[in-house]
Amino acid sequence: VLRRNVSADDRIRNNLMQLVDEGSVAIIGPIRQEILSGIKDEKKYLILKQYMEAFEDEKIETIDYENAALISNKCIAKGFAVTAIDALIVAFAVRNGWEIYTKDKDFDRYEKISRLKKYVER
Repeated sequence: VLRRNVSADDRIRNNLMQLVDEGSVAIIGPIRQEILSGIKDEKKYLILKQYMEAFEDEKIETIDYENAALISNKCIAKGFAVTAIDALIVAFAVRNGWEIYTKDKDFDRYEKISRLKKYVER
């Protein structure tokens, strides 16, 4: 939604702006990387990068990497595809008791094997 300019994304954009206004948004490096990856237009990349500079990356701890490995192992055992970055995002959010605001359907599976909570749009 941050990379597109589609009217269907207005609800998501408005929710995100409200969360930012409330001070309820945090980011870790892997999320920053995922958001900025795949932007073909360098000007758009630089604009989005500048917007995101308002948020400092939260510190990822060793336990987050260890828990990410456990999450990956559980996913593999259940036959779910998993990426290392997604597992790390889930592990970090669970440890901190944070919700994740995402439209990525992969996170529906992660809810089934962890204590992950997804943000519910208002």
